[in-house]
Amino acid sequence: MTSPEDKDRSADGVANGQNDLELSVRQPGDEGFEPPLTQGTHVYLRPVAPEDYAALRMADLSPQLGMRWRFRGTTPTFEEWVQRSQGTLAQFLVITSAKHQAIGIVVAYGHSFQDQHVYVAIASLQPAARSPLLMLGSAMFIQYVFRVWNFRKMYFELPAYNLSQFAYAERHLLVQEARLREHVYYDGKFWDKVILALYRTTWEGRAPRVLAAANAGSDKRGVLRRHDGQSR
Repeated sequence: MTSPEDKDRSADGVANGQNDLELSVRQPGDEGFEPPLTQGTHVYLRPVAPEDYAALRMADLSPQLGMRWRFRGTTPTFEEWVQRSQGTLAQFLVITSAKHQAIGIVVAYGHSFQDQHVYVAIASLQPAARSPLLMLGSAMFIQYVFRVWNFRKMYFELPAYNLSQFAYAERHLLVQEARLREHVYYDGKFWDKVILALYRTTWEGRAPRVLAAANAGSDKRGVLRRHDGQSR
């Protein structure tokens, strides 16, 4: 049964609750097992749940995100939105630890275990805010994907009008592997479609520093943190 507290959990229309009394993920006798961490000091990752769908659909179709995100101006019905949102490998909400507020969504999709690559998409649910916390959550998600699956690289595909949002990452982490000329139409102009790649080898060299900024457990300890910052 769903308790009244479960029904009331929301932030900006997206359910954001997380139990503060989580148990340690380390069990007796599993010293060789180090689970992926999804919680840092400032943000944590929570899997998307059905109760999030309505608010996420409205965010997808909003003027701020609609043309920058996957549907690019189309307005699918709720049922169509759910259907077209299936088939992802993993998707999480990025939630602030202080207010338990969803600030973004991170998705892994289009994966090939045979060829060992995956596509990743990142979207802010507060486009005007440009919170650095979303960058920390994205770093945790990248670490999660590379740790759970043996991918050699991950791709980010985006229209050129979104490229400025990846400027720092392109300088320090990403390689532009492809550019489809005049592939995307918007507002009287055809824009290039850019495909950026993050190699596992590059990430492994930079991850400790990036994750240290998120305080997301780059030392790979098999413990979770309470929301008050105390380790378990």
